[in-house]
Amino acid sequence: MNQDRRFRRRLGQYLVLLVLVVVGLVLLARGQDLWAWGAFGAAGGGVITIAQSRRREGRDR
Repeated sequence: MNQDRRFRRRLGQYLVLLVLVVVGLVLLARGQDLWAWGAFGAAGGGVITIAQSRRREGRDR
């Protein structure tokens, strides 16, 4: 049960990152560079957050 909840949370996090990257690419293609780099920065922050939470989960087991 706990692993299922963890899997769904992780899947949701990865989907949000994917959406941010796609939005950034679309904005970059439309010439809105500032907003695109903002989306990429948010995705980068999300990657760092996920990596830290995975490390924390490894210690908690």
